[in-house]
Amino acid sequence: MRIRPLFFLIILIFHSFVAVKAEFIETVYGEIEITEPVLLDLIKSPVMQRLKKVHQYGIGHMVNDKEEYSRYDHSLGVFTLLRLKGLSIEEQMAGLLHDASHTTFSHFGDFLYGMITDKDSYQDSIHEQFLKKYGVEGILKKHNYSISQVLHKSAKFIALERDLPNLCADRIDYNLQGAYLRGSITEREMLAIVNDLQFDGENWTMSRIDLANKLSQFSMHMTLTCWSSAANYLSNMWLRDIVERAFSDHLLNREDIAFGTDKEVWSRLVSSPDPYIQRRVNMILNADKMFSYVEEDSPQHLAGTNVPIKFRGINPLIRTNDGLVSLTEVDKAFNNEYHRVKSRSTDGWSITFSPSKASAVAL
Repeated sequence: MRIRPLFFLIILIFHSFVAVKAEFIETVYGEIEITEPVLLDLIKSPVMQRLKKVHQYGIGHMVNDKEEYSRYDHSLGVFTLLRLKGLSIEEQMAGLLHDASHTTFSHFGDFLYGMITDKDSYQDSIHEQFLKKYGVEGILKKHNYSISQVLHKSAKFIALERDLPNLCADRIDYNLQGAYLRGSITEREMLAIVNDLQFDGENWTMSRIDLANKLSQFSMHMTLTCWSSAANYLSNMWLRDIVERAFSDHLLNREDIAFGTDKEVWSRLVSSPDPYIQRRVNMILNADKMFSYVEEDSPQHLAGTNVPIKFRGINPLIRTNDGLVSLTEVDKAFNNEYHRVKSRSTDGWSITFSPSKASAVAL
């Protein structure tokens, strides 16, 4: 009996489908089905799993102990947004890996290595080398990809990364997931924003002004109260001091910062008998009480310590019958608030330490 070639073709196709085992990954935006082996291998890699123990808000989480929001959660959120909107697998991988090179305490690396005023973060400057050093290159090669194809700062990945105040998948997630986890928006509003978002090949856009306003207001709130707050800045500066001291004491090494986890490093610092380290640990734990803000019209303003503010407000593009317009063009109240916070950020915070606190800081 002759078996026709068509039969073999059918069998081959059947086995190819059977061989692909789908896995379902839970994200804040819902359950995502993944069939691509390269994505599954990356998600399960030590590089990605470490991010579960690196908090999105860095040292501030060790002090405030608020919501659980890790760099892993954020990276998975960015990946999910790109996947839901149909971006290429290369851009999805770049989104998944874009924060892999963060040090412990997230942006602490910027403070430790003197990059707090740079446009790009420390983790961006070492990203390619980090992926090579910690095994990602091998995973990609196994699936016929290279690191150069998944670098998040590549000019071709404009859905993933754009300059402020534009929306991009990275910026959307840390505002959207962040707002939901802090209770600034409901789960229903979060999912409505995801559904409303479109990527047209060049820009992320929204149609609902009310939802765009909520998302954008959160970016300005966090600029002033979290990301660029004086307490966050001081905590990171003091953390830099004690980590450098810990290097000298051989309590920590640079590998602990590069590939360690927050609680692991923090527990070593907290348990150190070094009085210098202990003083600064206590200062970090009480950062909000260590200083006072000085108003611009106060005589103390010029004498105060200046703390820089990095403005991270977003200004989404809105789809209208007349084309795309920015949120500031269609929402007067938002326009006023946006420019108020932006102007405030230019000046930075002026703070003073009480005499007793100043002496502690100087020690």
